[in-house]
Amino acid sequence: MTQVATPSPTAAAKPPATTRAAPDAIDLPAGRSFQPDESMVISGARPTRFVVLAGAAESGKTTLLASLHERFLRGPWAGYLFAGNATLHGFERICYEGRGISEGPIPATQRTKRSQGRQLLHLRVRVEDCSRPAQDVLLSDLSGEEFDDARHSTEEARALSIVRSAHYFALLVDGAKLADITRRQEARDEPSLLLRTFVEEGMLGATSRIHLVFTKWDVVGADPAKAETEPFAKEIADELIQRYAGKFAEFEVFQVSARDPKGSLPPANGLEGAFAKWAQNGQAHQAIPQPPMIETVGAVEYDRFLRRRMPELFAGAAL
Repeated sequence: MTQVATPSPTAAAKPPATTRAAPDAIDLPAGRSFQPDESMVISGARPTRFVVLAGAAESGKTTLLASLHERFLRGPWAGYLFAGNATLHGFERICYEGRGISEGPIPATQRTKRSQGRQLLHLRVRVEDCSRPAQDVLLSDLSGEEFDDARHSTEEARALSIVRSAHYFALLVDGAKLADITRRQEARDEPSLLLRTFVEEGMLGATSRIHLVFTKWDVVGADPAKAETEPFAKEIADELIQRYAGKFAEFEVFQVSARDPKGSLPPANGLEGAFAKWAQNGQAHQAIPQPPMIETVGAVEYDRFLRRRMPELFAGAAL
């Protein structure tokens, strides 16, 4: 009697060695922060604004970035709608310690470490009335140690070549240091020296747009000595404006409370004006004009065919 072999249940359930992706599959971004060279997937495809956030360690750069993400989670802001994000995981990572799920005693932000490399976060926004195309914005998330080193070393400053590419250079002044009388002068010197270094090294100049951002303004507002602290902050701004008057395309001052621990202020409070400028529609990529092709005497039929099909490429009379 002939026996017919039947596949075992295990063998029958075994999937094929190779599978073919569904034709309607969507390739989603990894969502983590970009390294500078990886950001070309955005800036190489569409007009993109690039903003460098610069400041000493713990001056509030990463918290400011987290506050942008948190603010757009609540809905339209600063005249813009959220229109996309290729670094969602990167934003969520820096927001984690500021949320209740982290079970931290107070809202906080994980400080960006130098070992993490130079990171960029991405936002895509569109004006609320949808009258203009969506705009891509890349924002730097760099370690404060890099800027601390740049203040004291021209070689380290030149290594931050990313500064040259910025459409906006946001220079942060630590409001918590301003409110501490023992560190007030430190808060004054850090941004001033950093700006001077980048100017002297030719990394910022006549086409640069500078935003001086006083962070942690809620701390300044709660300072019992704010009657002295606020005028001191104004002195810092006035001094820099006077020193660099006419040397930049733009120089504006903003007072920001990125995250109010008491919850009385919304995220990114005071940053609306700056962000509205960061997200202004950039100019579309311009096609490089090509000189017309010159018809040669005795052209072969192949050249004549091209002339008939694409006459706009040629100078001279039609064939």
